[in-house]
Amino acid sequence: MAPHGLREWAVALCWLAAVTAACCRAYEPGKMSTTSLKVRAELNGLPLTEGQERGTCVTCVEPQATAPPYGSTNCCITRNLESERIHYPRGLLQDRRTLNEILWDAAAAGDHDVATTALKRGADAEYRSGDNNDTPLAVAAFYGHAPVVRVLLALGADPEAVDDRGLTVLLGAAQEGHAEVVTMLLEAGADPDETMADSGIAPIAAAALRGHEEVVRALLEGGADPGVMDAEGDAPLHLVSVTLAGGAEGIAQALVGAGADLEAVGADGDTPIFWAAYFGNVRVAGVLVEEGADVGARNDAGNVAADVVCGCLEDVGEDAIQCPAGGCDKGAVIKRLAQLLA
Repeated sequence: MAPHGLREWAVALCWLAAVTAACCRAYEPGKMSTTSLKVRAELNGLPLTEGQERGTCVTCVEPQATAPPYGSTNCCITRNLESERIHYPRGLLQDRRTLNEILWDAAAAGDHDVATTALKRGADAEYRSGDNNDTPLAVAAFYGHAPVVRVLLALGADPEAVDDRGLTVLLGAAQEGHAEVVTMLLEAGADPDETMADSGIAPIAAAALRGHEEVVRALLEGGADPGVMDAEGDAPLHLVSVTLAGGAEGIAQALVGAGADLEAVGADGDTPIFWAAYFGNVRVAGVLVEEGADVGARNDAGNVAADVVCGCLEDVGEDAIQCPAGGCDKGAVIKRLAQLLA
């Protein structure tokens, strides 16, 4: 017996790192390095002196100590009228990016002030970038940047955007354990049961697999189906046994309390108790047995759960899911499971 429900669905995202947030400090005219934002108005919303020339340094008429997004006195900005680009002093940013790119990078970095200002100046909330063609909301949600998620949703960002792999915004936040963001997305109308295209993995299944109890409970409160099956036919109550970290026991209790089927038959004819036995998850096995799981049920191979205790130690195939640390590597686990499953 070797569970197959996790094949080909694990998400590995790698986005650009944080935007620097340095501020202009009384730079001399002409000593400017450039970062371009294709904008229609001055980024900070401050009036500039009249009669400015192309590429020359002009001083804000009313410099502010906390001018968004970069607090500054002696705010020095140049505007290239020909290209309609704003140029910032040396030390802020050294590359040349569009306003949309600034927004996307700020979302990834969790820079609320920069993201908000970019949006106010016309950045597209649905702009896509990165290896998987993600929106700013998707990248902010994945990294758990709640303030940025909030402003993007308030300005109409699509909570159900899907990237090139079929990954939804909600699924990304759920698998990474960001309960606050998950709640925001659900309140904004995200479908709690929208699955990833190829694997069929749902947000609640991803959260259960990772041991994110708060996320699972938030999803259940938002109407998620506790028994939603993935492409292999496995349910969240199967997947929760894969991890010993976090709140696996609490997740199992929450799922059963919400109506998850203790006898749901997944890949290879395995019910959830088989997964708990196979991965040496004593706590989840205890919950299942206490709730009335049938320890005598047989899978497609004719085995009962007691026959597959700590089977993960022997499954070394290319697609094998490894035994979670702190389970089958402890001798007492096998003995305890044998007692539970007798």
